[in-house]
Amino acid sequence: MRFRHPLVIAFSCLPGLLLPVAAQRPVATPKAQTHDIVLPVTVSNKRGEPVPGLTASDFSLTDNGKQQTILGFTSGSSVPLQVGILLDTSSAMMRSLDAERKAAEDFVSEVLPADSSGAKAGNRVFLIHFDNEVELIDDFTSSRSRLDSDLLQMGPTPAEEKAEEPQTTGNGRQPRMRGYGADLYDAIYLASHDLMKSVQGRKVLVVFSQGNDLGSKETSVDAIDAAERAHTLVYTIYFRGDEVPMRMGRGGVGNSLPPMYPGGYPGGYPGGYPGGYPGGYPYPDSIPAGGGSSGMPPINGKKNLTDLATHTGGRTFEVKRIDELTYIYKQIDEDLNSQYLLSYTPNPLEADGSFHKTALTAKKGGLFVTVPEGYYSAGGDSQ
Repeated sequence: MRFRHPLVIAFSCLPGLLLPVAAQRPVATPKAQTHDIVLPVTVSNKRGEPVPGLTASDFSLTDNGKQQTILGFTSGSSVPLQVGILLDTSSAMMRSLDAERKAAEDFVSEVLPADSSGAKAGNRVFLIHFDNEVELIDDFTSSRSRLDSDLLQMGPTPAEEKAEEPQTTGNGRQPRMRGYGADLYDAIYLASHDLMKSVQGRKVLVVFSQGNDLGSKETSVDAIDAAERAHTLVYTIYFRGDEVPMRMGRGGVGNSLPPMYPGGYPGGYPGGYPGGYPGGYPYPDSIPAGGGSSGMPPINGKKNLTDLATHTGGRTFEVKRIDELTYIYKQIDEDLNSQYLLSYTPNPLEADGSFHKTALTAKKGGLFVTVPEGYYSAGGDSQ
C-alpha cells in the first residue's frame, strides 16, 4: 500500500489549514469564524430533487442527543469544492474502464468549467486509482486538460499487472488471485488523511468501485474515521463488474488472503455499524470470503460502499448499466451545487477529542436530509 507518485514525499509538508472542529472549522466561510461547527447538508424531496429556499427554522438539530440552536443555514454554493475522484482499476472492472473514463471526464468538466467564476474558480480535483495498491495520479489541480489526459491513460497499477502474471508454485504454474477486491479502504484513508485533512473548503470523495476489499491495511472503520476527521463527504458508486473466479476448498479463496480485521464501528467486522457481519448472499452484492469452509463472513461490496457514504454524509448510487454513469455523476454535481451549510455552537461545548453524534430532522414532511453523522471535538488526540 503506497502512493506511487513523486509528490508522496511532500504529503507531510502540505499546509495545515484545517484542524477538526473547535480549533479550526470544517469549511472556510465567514460563519465558520464565529461558530464552532459547520456541517454540509443536502435536502431533497420525494422525487430526489434538491429543495431550495430553506432556513434554520425548518430544522431541528441535536448534538449527542441534546437540542441545539442553529445559528446559520446558508447556501454552500459560494464555497469552493475540493474533490477527490477514486477509481477502482482492478481486473474485474476493466470492461467498464472506458465508460468510467468518459463519465469521470464529464464530471471534471462540471466541477472545473472552462469559464469558471465565483466559487468554481477555486474548485480543485485530485485523481487516485486503486487495485492491489493505491496510486495518486494527480494531486490537487484546477487543470482540466491535465486530468483529462491522465484519465485517458489510466490503467491498472504495476502491482495489479504483476498479479495477472502466472507464478510457479510447488504444484506447478497457477494464476495468482486477481481482481478479487481492491484496496478500497486504504484509498479512502490516504485520500482523507494525507490530502483532504490539510485543506479548507467543501470536501468530497467520489468513489467508483465494486466495494470488495480483502487487501487493505486499513479497515472500513479507519476509512470512515479518517473521512470524518477530515470533514469529507464520501459519495460512492457501486458497480458489480465482472464475476471473479474463485477457488473453493480448504484454503478458501486463494491461499494468501489476509484474515478479516477484528473490530467494528464500534464493534464487529469491517462494515458492521454498530457491529456484525457485512451483508449476505446472493452474489451480485456479496462474495463468500472463505469459500464456504473457513467460517469467514461474506463480503458485501454494495453494503460496504453504502456504509462509507451514510456515515460521512454522502450518498451511494448503484450502476445497473454502465451507460448510467454520466447521469449519476450529474446527480452528484447537482447535490454539491445545492448544498447548504449549517453552523452552530455546541451546548455544552466540550474539548475532549470525543466523537459527537449529530441528528438533523426536517420539520416539514416529505423532505429527506443528508448530513454527516457527527464530528470529533477539539482536544484529546483529535488533532
